[in-house]
Amino acid sequence: MLAYDDVHKRYGDQHALRGVSFEVPAGSVFGLLGPNGAGKTSLIRLALDLVRPDEGRVRLFGAPPSPASLDRLGYLPEERGLYRKVPVLDVLTYLGELKGLRRADSRRLAREGLEGFGLGAVANTPVDALSKGMSQKVQLLAALFTEPELAILDEPFSGLDPVNARVVVERIEARRRAGQTTLLATHQLDRAESLCDALVVLHRGRVVLAGAPEALLAAHHRPAGGLEALFVATVDAEERAS
Repeated sequence: MLAYDDVHKRYGDQHALRGVSFEVPAGSVFGLLGPNGAGKTSLIRLALDLVRPDEGRVRLFGAPPSPASLDRLGYLPEERGLYRKVPVLDVLTYLGELKGLRRADSRRLAREGLEGFGLGAVANTPVDALSKGMSQKVQLLAALFTEPELAILDEPFSGLDPVNARVVVERIEARRRAGQTTLLATHQLDRAESLCDALVVLHRGRVVLAGAPEALLAAHHRPAGGLEALFVATVDAEERAS
């Protein structure tokens, strides 16, 4: 679904990615974890074809990213951005049209998505009149309502209360049951532990942990504190080694 093969990326003197290799299996929820500055954003930008690798290969649906393959992908950025003065339904309809949907089909799917997220009452409300939590749900819906084969979600739980966070969890789990793939970049390690079929942990541009959460915890004798404790111990060890 998405693969990185010995990828290096530099920005001037900064070596952001140093030989990163991993694959995101189809139909899975895959975690992309790491402290700030680890290289997660660079990997996402490579998948979106916003930047190109200096060395190595990136494959999206088996080939280098292209406009056609990017239409099969949904993306929730960490930095949110919607047309703030435009009604919610109109924003979603427009974004669906950008993915190649006919206007009538995009509007229908957008309306169905709003109802499914409990947002039907705000369909005609301008985005800037929404609460932070509602705006976050609309942004997430913008990434998912076209049912993309691969969704890249960067911090999808940011700003959500426990009830709305549960709605997001249920949507991610429903995507897995439907055979769709989700790449989840998050600092909420408890979510990653419970949701992800597999994950990688990055540190300073390298993969330092990779595998299924259950297998990783078992291999490290199930530390108290679960994945969060393992993450902290691994990053601390890497810092001391460097």
